[in-house]
Amino acid sequence: QEDQARQARQARQDEEEQMEELASAGRAALVASQRGGDFGSGALGHPRPCKQYGRIIVWFRRDLRLTDNPALLAASLLAEEVVCVYVYAPEEDGQFQPGRCSRWWLKSALSSLRRELWERCETQLLFFRAPDSGRLLASLVEDMKADGVFFNHLYDPISMVRDNEVKTLLRRNEVVCQSFNCDTLREPWSVVDADSNAYASFESFWQAHQDEERLGRVAKPAPMVGRLCDGSGGGVGGLGKAAKSDAPAGVCLGLQSSLSLTGEWHCATLEDVGILSRQEAASNVQLEVHWKPG
Repeated sequence: QEDQARQARQARQDEEEQMEELASAGRAALVASQRGGDFGSGALGHPRPCKQYGRIIVWFRRDLRLTDNPALLAASLLAEEVVCVYVYAPEEDGQFQPGRCSRWWLKSALSSLRRELWERCETQLLFFRAPDSGRLLASLVEDMKADGVFFNHLYDPISMVRDNEVKTLLRRNEVVCQSFNCDTLREPWSVVDADSNAYASFESFWQAHQDEERLGRVAKPAPMVGRLCDGSGGGVGGLGKAAKSDAPAGVCLGLQSSLSLTGEWHCATLEDVGILSRQEAASNVQLEVHWKPG
């Protein structure tokens, strides 16, 4: 058990180091864009990061933002094209499914993310309704001929079990599957004492964290990404370069005909995913007066 724990800590450490390298490359690209260049385009003589993959799927969950999103940044740096998907699978949450107000917030945040992805990245956010995220992602990888799936960690017990199953399924199919820390300041295993044990008090943990921060060992927030495809192919099923007038509708432009998804899988609009019923949407009108998601 000690050997397994040691191997797990080493794997997590390697993953954190990789994420820091990606974030550093992203910050360099951001500096170039602030000087007038295009993020990730190689403008102003700044070399583009090496593109290791043709197409990567980024699986959004609770990280509905473009800034400080390590999975999205990594995909933008390493892939020629990034396909952004959101899978609504409430059955996976069991008894912990979100309530009506939480689902109103989710739908509003997804609408905001969809708009920002198009305006900033010229990329559509694809919505899917499915009872099993892992099986859907495996189908998408096959039908889109994607090289891998990137997503950010979640730490609740149900999500940890599901994410482990997704990784196992995809890696069994020889698909690249990489997850990143986007939910915590530091991952639990990344700040330990000299005996590789977790600190027993916040004061000792915070002191160790600050010491590492002073030494430059703590990853900074990832910068906002820019355009997510090279502009040459137009994306999956014509998704990459659809007319701007089409973007707000959130329709999966051409995807139905370009994918062989059948049975329980289907690509849908945000309205058709079923996050809120019509009755629930009508009863949430007052929330818009007090809350502004996004």
